Amino acid sequence: MPLKVKLTLGAVALVVVSLIGLVSGNLLLAQRLSDRQERAQAELALELVSGALADAVIVYDLATIDDVLRAIVAEPSVRLAAVWAADGTLLSRQAADAGAPSETGTAPSSDEGRHFVSSRNTLLAEQPLNAAGMKIGTVRIEMDRDWISTSLRNSRMFNLLFSAGIATVMAVAAYIMAARLGRQVALLRDGAARVAAGDTGFRIPARGNDEISEATRSFNAMSAALEAERRKLDAQLRSDHLTGASNRLGLQEFLHRETAAGRGVHLLHVDLDHFKQVNDVHGHPAGDAILKNVVFRLDVLAIPVGGLVARAGGDEFVLALPESSDGQEPSRIASDAIRDLRRPVPWEGRSLFVGASVGMSRVPPGATDKQIEDAIVAADIALYASKAGGRGRLTVFDSTMRTRVTDKAKIEEEIREGLARGEFVPYLQPQVSVADLAPVGFEVLVRWQHPRRGLLSPGEFIDVIGDGDLLHDIDWTVRANALDWLVQALETWPQARGIKLGLNLTERQLQTTDTADRLLDLIWCGGVPFENIAIEILESVVLDAEIGATRANLMAFHKAGCVLELDDFGTGNAALRTLVTVPVGRIKLDKSLVQGIAASPEQRHILKALTGMASSLDVETLAEGVETEADLRQLGSLGIDAVQGFLCGQAMSMEDASVWLSQRLGDGSQRLEALPAE
Repeated sequence: MPLKVKLTLGAVALVVVSLIGLVSGNLLLAQRLSDRQERAQAELALELVSGALADAVIVYDLATIDDVLRAIVAEPSVRLAAVWAADGTLLSRQAADAGAPSETGTAPSSDEGRHFVSSRNTLLAEQPLNAAGMKIGTVRIEMDRDWISTSLRNSRMFNLLFSAGIATVMAVAAYIMAARLGRQVALLRDGAARVAAGDTGFRIPARGNDEISEATRSFNAMSAALEAERRKLDAQLRSDHLTGASNRLGLQEFLHRETAAGRGVHLLHVDLDHFKQVNDVHGHPAGDAILKNVVFRLDVLAIPVGGLVARAGGDEFVLALPESSDGQEPSRIASDAIRDLRRPVPWEGRSLFVGASVGMSRVPPGATDKQIEDAIVAADIALYASKAGGRGRLTVFDSTMRTRVTDKAKIEEEIREGLARGEFVPYLQPQVSVADLAPVGFEVLVRWQHPRRGLLSPGEFIDVIGDGDLLHDIDWTVRANALDWLVQALETWPQARGIKLGLNLTERQLQTTDTADRLLDLIWCGGVPFENIAIEILESVVLDAEIGATRANLMAFHKAGCVLELDDFGTGNAALRTLVTVPVGRIKLDKSLVQGIAASPEQRHILKALTGMASSLDVETLAEGVETEADLRQLGSLGIDAVQGFLCGQAMSMEDASVWLSQRLGDGSQRLEALPAE
């Protein structure tokens, strides 16, 4: 049963019970008071008559006595009145109705006091008249009980009707109060249900100051607090907690909202260049400062055109720009973003530098969920093309890129299958001493023995997989096989104990904390002396040599006895001072500095300066790309320690390397014989 009905019925029942009690009590009380009221009226009449007649009786003033008695019988409740003298003489008798039967004619009572005699219809009241302590007469009054009863009944009826009226008013008031209370409670109940269902914006009007109104205001306060908390949670659900930018969910909702309104949206997928290096060198607080600053700068570009900035994860962001009549607008904003993100970020008194690459795609008006997701993927594909093309640039997505991605996925699957089948093998390119052309080492390269396409060089698949997990899996497989070959070579030719096996490590591998431990364990377990290993690193890695993981790995290799070899020296940005700060044991001069040296005095001057510097730092030099004896003789005159190139031998299989090594560790007659081209 509804609360409103319960309250109403309870109030009405209370009123009815109260009314019944009131009526019953009134009836019982009226019955008890009826006799008392009759006697009281009779006593009052006797007192009035006695007071008015005392003097008249003493002097027998009959006219006055008659006037007084006529006045008293004029009262509706008095039927008859009579006065006797002290000797029993009737002085006067007056009746309201002369024909009505009466007992007034009888002699007065001899009682000295007041007394009453009741009959069915009358009440006879009598008392003596006294003056100066002496009885001078008797007064008798005969009251009409019917009239008195009627009067009392009328009074009682009035009281009952009045009580019934009050009860009715109370019942109506109780109903109104119950109805109001029921409505308020029902509103609270319905409001609680709506809030529980998620409608935290629901409010209930509260106008009074009673307890229900206070409860209503408390409910509204609770609902407002829940609404604020819901909004806070919604904001957190749709935004990145670090930068305040939208997250992927916020981006998708924005795209759905804009495209549903009939607007196309351009997506700019922004990836920070060199962010990891800054983060590793200066720590996460510096990285966080950069990310917040990037969002601020992108907001400046996106908000004026009604756009949105979302953090896609890590150091990647997406600018969603609603389409405008200016077709060049997104390209201009992309260029501005690339320019602005090159500007230094101030942090704790220093300047931090990053860059940005951008990929762009478009979401059509009225796009479906799949079209939106495809556009996000397309912007990511375009971004990948930007980074592959040299970073710091904008690439707009086209359909051919998706084909390349599909091809990339196919090649990656073939590579996984090739790894499982052992198709990736080491190829070794020999290095010889300039002084006596004796073998001094081999650089380990990789080849893919593809079952359909034949032998593939790294250039035909490395660019596809990048510096990712697949490349690392290939590298570890190739290194293990090359170390096994070196163990056999050292056992076969004791005179080859000075040969070094050059192992290339990528930038990412050196930034992985356990790389040195893992590779040193592989070398140790393979039975290869550490001094027979050269760790080849690029100049870009030397630039990162202050990064915690990179430096720790390099120092671990150096302390173990491995030679740190700086590859492609002369083509990058490594400062010469890094040869002091990093324990480099040998530099490999890039072939661009070596080829044609016999005909270029300028190149000879450069190489002479480099070799002099290296010699003063006790760093060995090795020239790459040596293809002619003329270049070899020039390099020897400049003090180059060793060479590598077609003149010495191309990259070869482990079996061919064993043959080559066997020939050159003999009488030396074939030391300058180059192997046929591949």
